[in-house]
Amino acid sequence: MSIDSDKCVGYGDCVKSCVYVVLEIIDNIAYPVKLENCKGCKDCSQECEAEAIKIVHI
Repeated sequence: MSIDSDKCVGYGDCVKSCVYVVLEIIDNIAYPVKLENCKGCKDCSQECEAEAIKIVHI
């Protein structure tokens, strides 16, 4: 997962959509504070109107 902080506007829809509690809004920017919980479901990136979140599968 990567978050483009220049694009993020801090709406928080990504945080609300994540059932795995991966993201948190800090100073109006989303941060993956519990990245180890991420399952790659893409719910957060689909909710991000600013298209700031990318899910990368390795």
